[in-house]
Amino acid sequence: MSKSRRQMIWRLMLVGSLVVLGLKIPGVEAVSMFIGVALIQPALYVVYWWLSHHF
Repeated sequence: MSKSRRQMIWRLMLVGSLVVLGLKIPGVEAVSMFIGVALIQPALYVVYWWLSHHF
């Protein structure tokens, strides 16, 4: 298994576990949790791209 595939699986498991934990907190709605996860992925990609091209 390639390093990038392992990292992708690890990241997916981490995000999934954080979503499960977040949904157990009273007052956290499932819709807002999924919107947050959907918005953070492009933001993380932009940060990764920025750091890999400017340093």
